[in-house]
Amino acid sequence: DVGLLSIKDRGTFVHEYIHYIQNIATYWGLYTSIVRYQELTEFKSHLITSDNLEIPIIIDYSENLKRKIDRVKFGNGSFLFNDDRSWNINGNQEIAIKKNVVNLHGNDSENIKLTIKFEDGRIEQIDLGAHIIKESMAAMCQSLVDADAEHDDVPYNLIKILCNQHFSNICNDTEKLICICY
Repeated sequence: DVGLLSIKDRGTFVHEYIHYIQNIATYWGLYTSIVRYQELTEFKSHLITSDNLEIPIIIDYSENLKRKIDRVKFGNGSFLFNDDRSWNINGNQEIAIKKNVVNLHGNDSENIKLTIKFEDGRIEQIDLGAHIIKESMAAMCQSLVDADAEHDDVPYNLIKILCNQHFSNICNDTEKLICICY
């Protein structure tokens, strides 16, 4: 019974449940799931047809699947924010936004690159993509249940921070930001 959970645990449940909804009820979530199932299918086929298996197992995926995996990686944007460094943004520096076009297997796709100065002084460029959008959306939904939930700025608060800096007319409307992320 969710009603028996503490506010903190209920907020965490909402955060993770939002990820489930994102994976089954959005085009991107469904597409990435299909690509992952295709990976599993080709992996299984490799296991069945190989006479000798060595660790690590290296799969030579089909060209079609390789292109889809590249599309998923590109669409997810920057992903690795779980190291020991702080991912909290220096609030005195504006995040620079740069759009450019990237050719991915003959198709032009827009890439949004953010240049961010962090509290520890380092400056990094990250690619805005589905991972940041999904985590920001889930954190905002969590905040509706647990106003005291704390997260690093990247990826969890980045959308709200970008809106605060560049779209101040909507930055305090959490429900609207959630809808935009969806």
